[in-house]
Amino acid sequence: MKYPLLTIETLNMQNQNKKDDNNLNRSTILTKYINKKKNYILGTQELNTRLSNKLIKSLDHYVLYGNFRFGKIKLLSDFNENNAIITDRKVVKTITKRLPWIPFNPNEFIKGYKKKSIIPRIVTISFIDDDTIGKLYVINTHLDYYLESIQKKQLNKIYQIVKKLSPRFPTILTGDFNMEIGTPHFDQFIANLNNIGLKRVNVNKKTNDKKYRNQTAIDHIFIPFSWEIKHCGIIKNRLLNKITDHKGVYVKVKIKKSTK
Repeated sequence: MKYPLLTIETLNMQNQNKKDDNNLNRSTILTKYINKKKNYILGTQELNTRLSNKLIKSLDHYVLYGNFRFGKIKLLSDFNENNAIITDRKVVKTITKRLPWIPFNPNEFIKGYKKKSIIPRIVTISFIDDDTIGKLYVINTHLDYYLESIQKKQLNKIYQIVKKLSPRFPTILTGDFNMEIGTPHFDQFIANLNNIGLKRVNVNKKTNDKKYRNQTAIDHIFIPFSWEIKHCGIIKNRLLNKITDHKGVYVKVKIKKSTK
Protein backbone atom coordinates (compact mmCIF):
# COMPACT_ATOMS: atom_id res chain seq x y z
CA MET A 1 0.00 0.00 0.00
CA LYS A 2 1.28 3.45 -0.94
CA TYR A 3 1.21 5.96 1.91
CA PRO A 4 0.97 9.72 1.19
CA LEU A 5 3.82 12.07 2.03
CA LEU A 6 3.13 15.14 4.14
CA THR A 7 5.41 18.05 5.03
CA ILE A 8 4.84 19.69 8.43
CA GLU A 9 6.62 22.86 9.54
CA THR A 10 6.52 25.25 12.49
CA LEU A 11 7.74 28.84 12.15
CA ASN A 12 7.73 31.84 14.48
CA MET A 13 7.37 35.00 12.33
CA GLN A 14 8.83 37.35 14.93
CA ASN A 15 11.29 39.92 13.64
CA GLN A 16 13.04 41.77 16.46
CA ASN A 17 14.93 43.95 13.96
CA LYS A 18 11.70 45.55 12.67
CA LYS A 19 13.48 46.66 9.48
CA ASP A 20 10.31 46.20 7.46
CA ASP A 21 7.56 47.98 9.37
CA ASN A 22 4.87 47.53 6.73
CA ASN A 23 5.59 43.80 6.38
CA LEU A 24 5.45 44.08 2.58
CA ASN A 25 8.66 42.15 1.90
CA ARG A 26 7.84 39.61 4.60
CA SER A 27 4.51 38.74 3.02
CA THR A 28 6.09 38.49 -0.44
CA ILE A 29 8.83 36.16 0.79
CA LEU A 30 6.40 34.00 2.77
CA THR A 31 3.96 33.81 -0.13
CA LYS A 32 6.63 32.63 -2.57
CA TYR A 33 7.91 30.10 -0.05
CA ILE A 34 4.49 28.64 0.83
CA ASN A 35 3.01 28.62 -2.69
CA LYS A 36 5.70 26.20 -3.86
CA LYS A 37 4.62 23.57 -1.34
CA LYS A 38 2.18 20.69 -1.76
CA ASN A 39 0.60 18.42 0.88
CA TYR A 40 1.80 20.93 3.43
CA ILE A 41 0.88 22.09 6.93
CA LEU A 42 2.51 25.12 8.57
CA GLY A 43 2.00 26.08 12.21
CA THR A 44 2.76 29.78 12.72
CA GLN A 45 3.51 31.97 15.71
CA GLU A 46 3.77 35.77 16.01
CA LEU A 47 1.62 36.17 12.90
CA ASN A 48 0.08 39.62 13.44
CA THR A 49 -3.07 41.03 11.83
CA ARG A 50 -1.22 43.11 9.23
CA LEU A 51 0.87 40.23 7.96
CA SER A 52 -2.09 37.83 8.12
CA ASN A 53 -4.21 40.11 5.94
CA LYS A 54 -1.47 40.37 3.33
CA LEU A 55 -1.01 36.59 3.22
CA ILE A 56 -4.75 35.99 2.88
CA LYS A 57 -4.75 38.14 -0.25
CA SER A 58 -1.57 36.73 -1.80
CA LEU A 59 -1.57 32.97 -1.16
CA ASP A 60 -2.82 30.89 -4.09
CA HIS A 61 -4.24 27.56 -2.93
CA TYR A 62 -3.59 27.99 0.80
CA VAL A 63 -5.88 29.16 3.59
CA LEU A 64 -5.10 30.58 7.04
CA TYR A 65 -7.09 29.02 9.87
CA GLY A 66 -7.37 30.47 13.38
CA ASN A 67 -8.30 33.57 15.35
CA PHE A 68 -6.23 36.20 17.17
CA ARG A 69 -5.33 36.49 20.85
CA PHE A 70 -7.16 39.85 21.14
CA GLY A 71 -9.70 39.29 18.38
CA LYS A 72 -9.53 41.66 15.41
CA ILE A 73 -8.53 44.82 17.26
CA LYS A 74 -6.70 47.00 14.73
CA LEU A 75 -5.11 49.19 17.39
CA LEU A 76 -3.12 46.16 18.55
CA SER A 77 -2.24 44.92 15.08
CA ASP A 78 1.48 44.50 15.83
CA PHE A 79 0.84 42.52 19.03
CA ASN A 80 -2.36 40.69 18.10
CA GLU A 81 -0.89 37.26 17.48
CA ASN A 82 -2.58 34.57 15.43
CA ASN A 83 -1.26 31.03 15.84
CA ALA A 84 -2.62 30.32 12.38
CA ILE A 85 -2.47 26.94 10.71
CA ILE A 86 -1.75 27.35 6.99
CA THR A 87 -2.44 24.42 4.68
CA ASP A 88 -3.54 23.36 1.21
CA ARG A 89 -5.47 20.40 2.66
CA LYS A 90 -9.21 20.43 3.31
CA VAL A 91 -9.99 21.80 6.78
CA VAL A 92 -13.50 21.07 8.05
CA LYS A 93 -13.43 22.98 11.34
CA THR A 94 -11.08 25.25 13.31
CA ILE A 95 -11.37 26.60 16.83
CA THR A 96 -9.09 28.87 18.87
CA LYS A 97 -8.91 28.37 22.64
CA ARG A 98 -7.43 30.61 25.33
CA LEU A 99 -4.69 29.09 27.50
CA PRO A 100 -3.96 29.92 31.17
CA TRP A 101 -1.81 33.05 31.25
CA ILE A 102 -2.39 35.07 34.45
CA PRO A 103 -0.46 33.97 37.58
CA PHE A 104 -2.38 34.11 40.86
CA ASN A 105 0.76 34.85 42.88
CA PRO A 106 1.23 38.68 43.04
CA ASN A 107 5.03 38.39 43.02
CA GLU A 108 4.97 36.22 39.93
CA PHE A 109 2.58 38.62 38.26
CA ILE A 110 4.98 41.52 38.86
CA LYS A 111 7.94 39.51 37.57
CA GLY A 112 6.01 38.43 34.47
CA TYR A 113 4.75 41.96 33.85
CA LYS A 114 8.28 43.37 33.97
CA LYS A 115 9.42 40.71 31.48
CA LYS A 116 6.37 41.35 29.24
CA SER A 117 5.29 37.72 29.48
CA ILE A 118 1.82 38.50 30.90
CA ILE A 119 -0.07 38.31 27.63
CA PRO A 120 -2.90 36.04 26.46
CA ARG A 121 -1.76 32.75 24.96
CA ILE A 122 -3.86 30.72 22.56
CA VAL A 123 -4.00 27.36 20.84
CA THR A 124 -5.43 26.72 17.37
CA ILE A 125 -7.05 23.37 16.59
CA SER A 126 -8.00 22.33 13.05
CA PHE A 127 -9.72 19.15 11.90
CA ILE A 128 -8.68 18.02 8.43
CA ASP A 129 -10.77 15.63 6.31
CA ASP A 130 -8.90 15.31 3.06
CA ASP A 131 -8.90 12.84 0.16
CA THR A 132 -5.08 12.75 0.05
CA ILE A 133 -4.03 12.58 3.71
CA GLY A 134 -7.25 11.43 5.37
CA LYS A 135 -8.64 12.64 8.70
CA LEU A 136 -6.41 14.21 11.33
CA TYR A 137 -6.12 16.98 13.91
CA VAL A 138 -3.55 19.78 13.84
CA ILE A 139 -2.82 21.72 17.04
CA ASN A 140 -0.60 24.79 17.02
CA THR A 141 0.46 27.07 19.87
CA HIS A 142 2.94 29.57 21.36
CA LEU A 143 3.64 29.31 25.08
CA ASP A 144 4.91 31.60 27.85
CA TYR A 145 8.67 32.15 27.79
CA TYR A 146 9.32 33.21 31.39
CA LEU A 147 7.05 31.99 34.20
CA GLU A 148 7.49 28.30 35.01
CA SER A 149 4.16 28.07 36.84
CA ILE A 150 2.30 29.35 33.78
CA GLN A 151 4.29 27.11 31.43
CA LYS A 152 3.24 24.09 33.49
CA LYS A 153 -0.44 25.09 33.32
CA GLN A 154 -0.24 25.71 29.59
CA LEU A 155 1.50 22.40 28.95
CA ASN A 156 -1.15 20.59 30.98
CA LYS A 157 -3.92 22.25 28.98
CA ILE A 158 -2.27 21.25 25.69
CA TYR A 159 -1.80 17.71 26.98
CA GLN A 160 -5.47 17.44 27.93
CA ILE A 161 -6.48 18.59 24.44
CA VAL A 162 -4.19 16.05 22.76
CA LYS A 163 -5.33 13.30 25.13
CA LYS A 164 -8.95 13.99 24.17
CA LEU A 165 -8.43 14.23 20.40
CA SER A 166 -5.68 11.72 19.58
CA PRO A 167 -7.77 8.56 20.21
CA ARG A 168 -10.21 9.78 17.56
CA PHE A 169 -7.80 10.59 14.73
CA PRO A 170 -4.03 11.02 14.21
CA THR A 171 -2.88 14.27 15.83
CA ILE A 172 -0.10 16.72 14.98
CA LEU A 173 1.17 19.25 17.51
CA THR A 174 3.38 22.18 16.46
CA GLY A 175 4.55 25.33 18.17
CA ASP A 176 7.04 27.63 19.79
CA PHE A 177 7.06 26.14 23.29
CA ASN A 178 9.81 28.43 24.60
CA MET A 179 11.23 25.34 26.32
CA GLU A 180 14.12 23.04 25.51
CA ILE A 181 14.89 19.39 26.05
CA GLY A 182 16.31 19.27 29.56
CA THR A 183 13.68 21.58 31.05
CA PRO A 184 12.11 19.22 33.63
CA HIS A 185 8.46 20.14 33.12
CA PHE A 186 8.88 20.04 29.34
CA ASP A 187 10.60 16.65 29.52
CA GLN A 188 7.63 15.40 31.55
CA PHE A 189 5.26 16.81 28.92
CA ILE A 190 7.12 14.87 26.21
CA ALA A 191 6.93 11.69 28.29
CA ASN A 192 3.19 12.22 28.80
CA LEU A 193 2.66 12.61 25.05
CA ASN A 194 4.73 9.47 24.42
CA ASN A 195 2.35 7.57 26.69
CA ILE A 196 -0.63 8.54 24.52
CA GLY A 197 1.04 7.84 21.18
CA LEU A 198 2.83 11.01 20.09
CA LYS A 199 6.58 11.35 19.53
CA ARG A 200 8.67 14.49 19.29
CA VAL A 201 10.47 15.01 15.99
CA ASN A 202 14.12 14.78 16.97
CA VAL A 203 15.44 18.21 15.92
CA ASN A 204 17.69 19.64 18.62
CA LYS A 205 19.62 22.43 16.91
CA LYS A 206 19.16 25.93 18.26
CA THR A 207 16.11 27.66 16.73
CA ASN A 208 16.25 31.08 18.39
CA ASP A 209 18.96 33.65 19.13
CA LYS A 210 17.95 34.08 22.77
CA LYS A 211 20.28 32.49 25.34
CA TYR A 212 18.35 29.47 26.54
CA ARG A 213 20.14 27.20 28.99
CA ASN A 214 21.04 24.33 26.69
CA GLN A 215 21.18 26.30 23.44
CA THR A 216 18.84 23.83 21.70
CA ALA A 217 15.47 23.96 19.97
CA ILE A 218 12.50 25.72 21.57
CA ASP A 219 10.30 25.10 18.50
CA HIS A 220 8.92 21.57 18.27
CA ILE A 221 6.76 19.20 16.24
CA PHE A 222 5.00 16.11 17.59
CA ILE A 223 3.48 13.39 15.39
CA PRO A 224 1.96 9.90 15.84
CA PHE A 225 4.42 7.08 16.55
CA SER A 226 3.08 5.14 13.56
CA TRP A 227 4.15 7.79 11.05
CA GLU A 228 7.47 7.16 9.31
CA ILE A 229 9.86 10.11 9.26
CA LYS A 230 11.57 10.44 5.88
CA HIS A 231 13.70 13.41 6.91
CA CYS A 232 13.60 16.36 9.30
CA GLY A 233 15.65 19.32 10.45
CA ILE A 234 15.97 23.09 10.49
CA ILE A 235 14.41 24.97 7.57
CA LYS A 236 17.26 26.29 5.44
CA ASN A 237 16.01 29.22 3.41
CA ARG A 238 18.11 32.36 3.06
CA LEU A 239 15.16 34.72 2.61
CA LEU A 240 13.18 33.29 5.51
CA ASN A 241 16.19 33.81 7.75
CA LYS A 242 16.08 37.51 6.88
CA ILE A 243 12.50 38.06 7.98
CA THR A 244 12.44 36.17 11.27
CA ASP A 245 14.84 35.70 14.16
CA HIS A 246 13.65 32.10 14.56
CA LYS A 247 14.71 29.09 12.56
CA GLY A 248 11.77 26.95 11.54
CA VAL A 249 11.58 23.19 12.07
CA TYR A 250 10.31 20.77 9.41
CA VAL A 251 9.52 17.10 9.04
CA LYS A 252 8.48 15.11 5.99
CA VAL A 253 6.51 12.02 6.93
CA LYS A 254 4.93 9.01 5.31
CA ILE A 255 1.55 8.81 7.00
CA LYS A 256 -0.92 6.03 7.57
CA LYS A 257 -4.11 7.57 6.25
CA SER A 258 -7.03 7.49 8.70
CA THR A 259 -10.56 7.27 7.35
CA LYS A 260 -12.37 5.91 10.42
